[in-house]
Amino acid sequence: MLKGGLSGGAVVAALVSRQALAGAVCTTASGFTSLAASGPRTSQYTCSGYSPTYWAQQSTAWPAAYTKGNFNNGQGTYIDNTGTNFNQTFGGSKFPAATSMANVIRQVGSGDPYRIGGYVVAAALNLASGRVNVMDFTRLKAIWMSYVNTGSYVPTAGVTWTPGQIVEYLQSTMT
Repeated sequence: MLKGGLSGGAVVAALVSRQALAGAVCTTASGFTSLAASGPRTSQYTCSGYSPTYWAQQSTAWPAAYTKGNFNNGQGTYIDNTGTNFNQTFGGSKFPAATSMANVIRQVGSGDPYRIGGYVVAAALNLASGRVNVMDFTRLKAIWMSYVNTGSYVPTAGVTWTPGQIVEYLQSTMT
């Protein structure tokens, strides 16, 4: 399907199915929404991002733009809030003011039931490391702020994503 001249990170040339929010689709948010209506198409973006679980590991180095903070107990089960601040990076007040990105990515449960914060952190780390180019940080921040303010995201006129669909889209940029 792809010939010559391509090197470096994984480039996805995906033949997309009619299911708008299913499968490993590597496309923009508005393209992700319109897949069902428009039928199969080929899309080329770099979507080889890592999951929140990968970025949350103690041994994983983060891109230089962000700092993880310190593991206090040496077992990787607690990170202090000395790393990059989540609210200052993405906006909103979903998490306490001093919460680091590393603590958000590791959070499970009632504070963030869909783990959208964790997926947003992973997406930012993937963008900063060059593993994803299907969106930019401005779009990622807009997705987060829309979720914080309305509980949903509107990728294109007439379409509103639920929290679960936001997560599905962010997951589609990760391998």
